[in-house]
Amino acid sequence: MGGSKYLYHTLATVVALACLEVMAQSADLEDFAFPADCTPGVDCYIQAMPDMDPGHEAIDPFCGSATHNGYPGTDIRVPSLADARHGIAVLAIADGIVIEARDGMADRIVSNRQDLQVIAGRECGNGLAIDHGFGVTVHYCHLRQFSLRAKPGDTVRKGEKIGEIGASGFSRYPNVHVAVLKDGQVIDPWSGLVAGDGCANRADGIRPMFADIRAGYPEIGGTALIGSGLSGSAKDRMSLTKDGPPPAVTSNSEAIIAWSWVINLHRGDRVRLTLYGPAGGVMASRTTLPANKARPEMSLYAGRHGNPVPGCYRVVVDLLRDGKPIRLTEKSVDVAG
Repeated sequence: MGGSKYLYHTLATVVALACLEVMAQSADLEDFAFPADCTPGVDCYIQAMPDMDPGHEAIDPFCGSATHNGYPGTDIRVPSLADARHGIAVLAIADGIVIEARDGMADRIVSNRQDLQVIAGRECGNGLAIDHGFGVTVHYCHLRQFSLRAKPGDTVRKGEKIGEIGASGFSRYPNVHVAVLKDGQVIDPWSGLVAGDGCANRADGIRPMFADIRAGYPEIGGTALIGSGLSGSAKDRMSLTKDGPPPAVTSNSEAIIAWSWVINLHRGDRVRLTLYGPAGGVMASRTTLPANKARPEMSLYAGRHGNPVPGCYRVVVDLLRDGKPIRLTEKSVDVAG
């Protein structure tokens, strides 16, 4: 599979100016299908977006922290590999012709240097490069092993399944990495901005290029809760990413533990997790220290040992930003006797 280096080097930085008026000449370029069969903020999440700062700082297209230095694409993730095994379809954003493809790489979460050595030169993992016309090429990376539905030379239609979300290549979470290039220059499909041009406020009237979606990026600067609940045990973040949520609490559990899982924290953010018992009082509470830098994701637990008393418990997760609490979730969990 020769030609484009992108499938081999996903994290290559491409930042340059482009003429957006050229893109506007085609209605097709404002009519992209969302590239995954899921609903952002519900069963999938925007984990990363292109870096819009031409310098050493990393800023996503909406001036949040959902990116890192020089990142060239958008990561649409599901929480865990367990979720990815359900087979979440990756869709062609428009009609086009497949110009490159690779399949067969195993799904694995990269966590150490040995993992990086295994995938060296193939960071995109299983993926496709599709020429969508008008100078637009889109690279779809990290697809699930043996899920590709197209090969070089095939014609695909808008919304057609071309693979499934996976964790092949350089992947720290299951996702499809989508990089939109116009004449070789990275474009953010949510804002229409060119990588390196700086960010824009959501109130500026910018239009997403996805015709069938007008949401997905959280209003609180990319920060999102991707999981919470009540369990009888705790898991570290890597176990959550690989296996999904901890087992639900029962009256026979040896502890009762509230848990939360948050992505894209800003520098200075704190997360507060509070567990309320059936009588309404606080059973356990924990608040993190201020983040000393932007954090892609974090898990937090608060609870106590002992068999849970049957009844209705409440799990509350608050984001503390600039001294103000922002409620991420408040849910009730019944523990049967």
